[in-house]
Amino acid sequence: MSHPHLPKFWFRLLQWFCREELFEELQGDLEEAFEENIESVGLQRARRIYRVEVLKLFRLSVVKKPAGVRVSQLPGNYITTSVRAMKHNPFYIAANILGMALAFSIGTIGYFNYRFNDTFNEYFPQAASIYKVNGLRTAESTVGTSPGALAPALHLAGIAAFRYHNEPIAVKLANQSSEGGGHKLFMEGLSFTDPGFIRHFDLANLNNEPLPALSHGEVYVSDETAMKFFGDPYPVGKLLTVILPYHQEQLLTVKDVFRKLPNNTSFRLSIIADFEHLSDFYGINENSWSNWVDGTFVYAPEGDMTRLVSQMNTYLDVQNQANKDLQISEYRLDNILEWPALEASLHNSAFVPQMHPAAVAGTLGSAIGILLLACFNFINTSIALSGNRLKEIAVRKVLGGNRTSTITQFILENFLMIGVAVVIALGLTYYMIPGYNAMMSYEIIQPDQIPWTTFVYFGLVLVLCVGLMASAYPALYISKFPSLAIFRNKVVLSGKNRLMTVLLTFQFALCFYNIFGLLVTTDNAWYQERLDRGYDLGGVINIPLSDPQQYTLLEDRLKQQTDVRQIAGTSSLVGFSFNNSSIDFNGQEYEVAELGVGAGYLETLEIRLINGSLFSGNGTHTGEPRKEAVINSMLEDQLGGDALNKPIVVDGDRYTIIGVVEDFNLRQIMFNNKIKPCVMRLMSPQSYGYATLKTDGLATGKNRELEALWYELFPQELYGGFLQEDVMQQVRQTNFIMINISMIVAIISILISILGLYTLISLIAQKRKKEFGIRKVMGASWQQITHLLGRDIYWIIGIAAIIGLAGGSAVMHSVLDGIYAYHIDISIIHYVWPVMIILGIVVGAVGYKMMQTSKLNPVEQLRVE
Repeated sequence: MSHPHLPKFWFRLLQWFCREELFEELQGDLEEAFEENIESVGLQRARRIYRVEVLKLFRLSVVKKPAGVRVSQLPGNYITTSVRAMKHNPFYIAANILGMALAFSIGTIGYFNYRFNDTFNEYFPQAASIYKVNGLRTAESTVGTSPGALAPALHLAGIAAFRYHNEPIAVKLANQSSEGGGHKLFMEGLSFTDPGFIRHFDLANLNNEPLPALSHGEVYVSDETAMKFFGDPYPVGKLLTVILPYHQEQLLTVKDVFRKLPNNTSFRLSIIADFEHLSDFYGINENSWSNWVDGTFVYAPEGDMTRLVSQMNTYLDVQNQANKDLQISEYRLDNILEWPALEASLHNSAFVPQMHPAAVAGTLGSAIGILLLACFNFINTSIALSGNRLKEIAVRKVLGGNRTSTITQFILENFLMIGVAVVIALGLTYYMIPGYNAMMSYEIIQPDQIPWTTFVYFGLVLVLCVGLMASAYPALYISKFPSLAIFRNKVVLSGKNRLMTVLLTFQFALCFYNIFGLLVTTDNAWYQERLDRGYDLGGVINIPLSDPQQYTLLEDRLKQQTDVRQIAGTSSLVGFSFNNSSIDFNGQEYEVAELGVGAGYLETLEIRLINGSLFSGNGTHTGEPRKEAVINSMLEDQLGGDALNKPIVVDGDRYTIIGVVEDFNLRQIMFNNKIKPCVMRLMSPQSYGYATLKTDGLATGKNRELEALWYELFPQELYGGFLQEDVMQQVRQTNFIMINISMIVAIISILISILGLYTLISLIAQKRKKEFGIRKVMGASWQQITHLLGRDIYWIIGIAAIIGLAGGSAVMHSVLDGIYAYHIDISIIHYVWPVMIILGIVVGAVGYKMMQTSKLNPVEQLRVE
């Protein structure tokens, strides 16, 4: 494989099945077409076309012939009998195969979704010896960032420590013109790393060689970034222009190209520069204890954590002296294989966390449930269909066959069906994976990143386990009957087979569980959309500022626009950013969330005032902001009530409480982000980091207009405006994923259970046809016969409802409590609807079968075979 961007898995697949004498020529043609497609349609589409072309080559004229195996060596009569038996029952067989194919596809997605989390950061060969430094704070969340001076200090102490820091930066090609081209800027992440980071994380170039050392003004780029900016997979020596703070341009030379890291790693590396450039580009002291970096890592192959932590803790005093507002009680080390599970809970998180355990467990549990449903249905259908083949079994035994040959026959038939299901599942999975990935914020399942041996082993284990589980019992059960008893009609497969009844009960229990989960998830999604967050989300746009002076220019222009109702500046953003702090009130300290806002910001978000007033201006006659504060209702209650016009001390400064507002949410309504006691301070325009405006029109359209205005005013700076509604992005995405997965699983489980129910009803009706014929002759109506037939089913549904709804209630309570800060209360209606839906299905299935039975002539039903 000479081209670095060819899909590895599909290249190896072609190499595996293609004849040796044809491989070189076919692969050469495919690679040539791949290179042409990159230039014409782009890398991603070229990779998709390559996959399709490989699949097209899977035909007899290309596939290798198995060595030493001939079909004639197989028992031909087994194959013939199996095919004939499948032709006699096409509907049941097709439904079984389709059910197993869907189960295999969902099982594959569930497994690789779990594998994505389970192998997080295992891409790095030395991952077991690399640790991330995190700082513990008393009674507050752990800090994920660390002082920039910590790694150099540890290095002097003989500890292999190295730093990582990422800054969003505007990038353009060096040959782009500055005039009129500002809107062509690209937002990219520029990662600053010490040489130890490159070495210990084993980053390599496209030839799997170590990356060469960087000189001043040189960077590494990923292969994806290389194609994005240059259209060339190897643009070594070419130039990039990055826009630094205060609109300074800096030329950077591409030193080498590295492969893009898999998505199940903690880093999103695009452009890498030496850590020394952080000081050059941003004018900060990289070795200062007051300047923080995204992460400090330690390489410790011997794993002597006690000594390392003890050494790090010797720097606590100097760290805490330099950072009065961020006191660390002790440092700790987390291995990078375990740390991603903690990342989402860290304060100042800057890395990619693992998926939430509930998302992994939910998907995997749903996949296992569907596989069990399909297996249960397979067993039930196999037993039911075998009732028509008892005499065939007896004849085979009389002609010399034994029980072993009968078992082999049935297992072979079942494995043939499972084999067909696997082939169909391959096609279904190919189209389902993109749909599953589309629900996520990034690709979770990346076939190109998964070794082809993993696919093979997983497929073999799945087929063998499911095949044996689904086919062993029917084969053993059916083959045990003696020939003489069969010929004397003393063997009858009863519709009340205990195993069939148990399996059908569990099938419907899973149905109740899945329908219950779907209803609760959907209802909770509506609740989240209607939930009052204490401020208005609609029509609010936030614009990040790199220079507070930008606010004045924006304000002057936006005040002239009639559809802009209000504009205000702020340092903190409700829903996105705030500081954890403490205040002093009457000599007692209280932990609070602190926001620095400008005059008019609270009115722009329509935060509701309860008592007093909001900030009316930015400062006093001296230009300094007035020492005024506004608190929320929760904090007033903690202070003992009636806190208006009383003093509090924040960061050593005395403030007067001028107003009390209703409680509002400070962050996304996820996990433990509940309403907190909050204090808001008035900030001066010189400290503004955002401009926030309220528009009367559609916020999305207005945001596009603001982008054009931004590039008119600041052509050398990337526009970063976003909607206040983006605070809902994570919860909406979570609800979307949960609803879609629940809906797919519920529909499939219902379909499979209906098939199992119909099969059981058909078997009961077949075995009791003489009884029903006599009852019809004696004057029984079809409604009475329907009641007799359904009587054996309704108690199964009752037990299944108890099991399924009880399990669903326990699981959904746990899921809602674990994911959402505020959620619905499960009510009686969530229990009633699943029962009504399942009963409707049962009554329909029983009624339809009895209508068919009622049309039969009683004479035919009473006729002896």
